[in-house]
Amino acid sequence: MKESNTSVTKMVDILHCAIGMAGWLFVASVFPTQAQTLTSINLGGYLGVNYTGVANTYNAGYSMYVALLGRPQYAYYSPSFEASLEIGTWMGPQCNPGIYCDIEGGPGVGGGYGNHWCNHGFGIGAVAGNGFTNFANGTSSGNGVGIYGAAQISSCLLYPPRLEMFRNGSKGQLVGYGYLALPLLPGKATTDGVNVPTGDHWWTLFFNTRNFQGPVAILTPHFYSEVTKANTSAAGLMLDSCWAGPNKSIANESHSVPGREYDGPEGVFLARGTRVFRHQSRDQWQHRIS
Repeated sequence: MKESNTSVTKMVDILHCAIGMAGWLFVASVFPTQAQTLTSINLGGYLGVNYTGVANTYNAGYSMYVALLGRPQYAYYSPSFEASLEIGTWMGPQCNPGIYCDIEGGPGVGGGYGNHWCNHGFGIGAVAGNGFTNFANGTSSGNGVGIYGAAQISSCLLYPPRLEMFRNGSKGQLVGYGYLALPLLPGKATTDGVNVPTGDHWWTLFFNTRNFQGPVAILTPHFYSEVTKANTSAAGLMLDSCWAGPNKSIANESHSVPGREYDGPEGVFLARGTRVFRHQSRDQWQHRIS
């Protein structure tokens, strides 16, 4: 798989400035000592960029290096906190199945990450079907058939049940990861006895770190084809059969960051979110998208 000519540095500069401004807004405000009302809120969303112009022949997967976010000081095992992902992406099929289908995981921290609290985890984040009908976040974590949708393939690195893949205290270190579709077994003409095919794309997660390099886990083609039994128009168009779209969004995704909003004196409305750790060096955000 070749490296695209997209200006990654420019995109990371945009993200660095945007998140820096957001962090300043969160911490610069000072609330009145006596507010009329106080309401708890949760902040979340995306800071990212899109890139286009990559030829459809770059369709075998992707790889990138991202910096670990680190565990924010306030996130003491709160079940409502989630700050994931670090700079990541959504890999969908080139085809248009008409239902949700992608791989959108990556490193992250927080409560509810893969249905568990996770200090420094890695979620596969594979989705098949609207409403996350099938969701695989690890080899034993997810929804629907997604609980069994990802399988261990490495004999040297165990995918932990609680997804905590990286050493506690990690912050700022680069982790290389990506997905390639390997033809491990041939496809089938039917799926669970239903006349919809299952393809031969076994999307395989690879890591490149200081003490481990190689394949970690695989997504079974059945994970994607299973939802087409009830959505036959999507048969043959999911990631089990269709190659990946090369033009992706690159974003930092955060959910359920604690915050407060106030109705202050004289009708003034104030809101403030808890400070979230962000890397200071633009070079540590993301590196070598390919």
